[in-house]
Amino acid sequence: MVEGTTGVGATGVTLAINGHSYVQTTFTTVAGTTRMFHIDVPSTEAVNGGFEGSAPFTLDAADSVGNTLGPVSNPAWVLPIDDAGPVVSVAVDPVAGPAPDATVSGVPWFNQTNAGDIDIKAIITDQGSGVSLSSLMLVKQGTTTRIDRVGMVT
Repeated sequence: MVEGTTGVGATGVTLAINGHSYVQTTFTTVAGTTRMFHIDVPSTEAVNGGFEGSAPFTLDAADSVGNTLGPVSNPAWVLPIDDAGPVVSVAVDPVAGPAPDATVSGVPWFNQTNAGDIDIKAIITDQGSGVSLSSLMLVKQGTTTRIDRVGMVT
């Protein structure tokens, strides 16, 4: 933050996000009247629960003689926050695996004793930090037993 070549320098800055304000008056002088302020924003207050995306904020600065910047925003001033799980849709692909033994109301059914793997396709989308590929696995319902083949999840 620069306050001109002859000014007194900024003495405080306020960051506002999601109805919360954070004031910081401690700074490090970089050079002349350029000062660096460090503001910690609790992630639990930056956005409401379940938020996924870029949370915009504004800054306001003041100097020791009362001059203020006024709340200023910039499209680049955002906190990227991901507090939402991925969205999953699943489908059995009878073309890639064995043919189903029966199809009822559009749902393929397989006899457990048939040979061959059943190909299950899951489309997983996350608009925030992305999908963690190492977390993907197929487990038996109600257990932690993995039933897909390790290395086959792509």
